[in-house]
Amino acid sequence: MSKSIYQISKEVSLLIAGALIGVVATLFTDALSEYRFYPVPVSALLILYGIGLFEWILLSLYWLVRKINQKFHFVGIYAPYAIKKNNASWVNVNLNDLYHSLKKQKIRYRIHRSERIFKEYPIIINPYGGVYPEKEFSSLRSLEVIFSYVKNGGIYINIADIPFYYAYDKNLNRRIDTTPLAGDFSLQRSFLATILTKRLNHYVFGLTKGEDFDAGITRIIQLSETSKNLFKKDAFKNGPNGGYSPVLKIPYGRGYFIFSTLQITNDSLEDNIMRVIKAAFDN
Repeated sequence: MSKSIYQISKEVSLLIAGALIGVVATLFTDALSEYRFYPVPVSALLILYGIGLFEWILLSLYWLVRKINQKFHFVGIYAPYAIKKNNASWVNVNLNDLYHSLKKQKIRYRIHRSERIFKEYPIIINPYGGVYPEKEFSSLRSLEVIFSYVKNGGIYINIADIPFYYAYDKNLNRRIDTTPLAGDFSLQRSFLATILTKRLNHYVFGLTKGEDFDAGITRIIQLSETSKNLFKKDAFKNGPNGGYSPVLKIPYGRGYFIFSTLQITNDSLEDNIMRVIKAAFDN
């Protein structure tokens, strides 16, 4: 595995510090040198950087901010851009509608446009439904940031549609399918190959008829022994592998994913948002 630029910079700083210490030792042999003390503080700073002290201080500050946000029930909303048709899915409201709903329900929140949010908040909302912001589509780096965040104790809320079904590439200004085609000669994509299925082992099942379909419920997610149904009625039993639900909580590592596959409209916004946020606070 190749080293990161940060790791390389730490190693280089230690090498430079070692060289400077050698210079200091040489200068100390020359009592007439007025510059012999100058490399000492520089060497000390380089050593502290090289051993990761500054990183530890920064991480400690992030930890403190996160604890404060947790204590006062602040929710982070990762919203680097406005909701539009090409960067969201099944979310028929704008960000201001979402903010107004949270204020009305007296939910404290802060909006962030950078991935720094994952270090500062115990609960994070993705407002784009089946789409998530991706900074590096070739490696899905942002997706790994999300999974690492939950694995280490975070709670990630996806408010609509199948989570992670699309990634939004800002450079291309469009959403891109993360689910591969079902075959070389197929234009269809299988729910069996979604990130939700591959990473969390929870299958997606589509409803095509019935009372629930008529009520707007078209996608439900398989329940496991550890996941929890958060919908207002009992879990669906008409899936091929047992109980399913359109709203559920899935444990992952030390944290939880909370998913709702229901479509968000102005009429359903408050009920759907409050259901998932309450589940996060009750954790």
